[in-house]
Amino acid sequence: MPHQPNVTVESLAYGGDGVAHLDDGRVVFIPFAAPGDVVALRLTEEHPNFVRATIEDLVEPSPDRVDAPCPYFGICGGCQWQHVAYEAQLSAKRAALV
Repeated sequence: MPHQPNVTVESLAYGGDGVAHLDDGRVVFIPFAAPGDVVALRLTEEHPNFVRATIEDLVEPSPDRVDAPCPYFGICGGCQWQHVAYEAQLSAKRAALV
């Protein structure tokens, strides 16, 4: 799949993926992204209205990005937001409820 220009992650989706928009307006869902991250993407799945992508390069980490406390984060699949500061997690959860 093609590379994309850098995007800035805008928010977190309910399932834990970061959310951004491509230049063509489509929403992109990015696992292990934090709001405010600037990332280079590799598209993994394309649909008419949205795409899924992985982080190819973390160009500029968000101020809300933290080191995950668990050594298995990203491997076991049990947690999605350990790399996001607690206050930012609360904000994302509050936004999901609203």
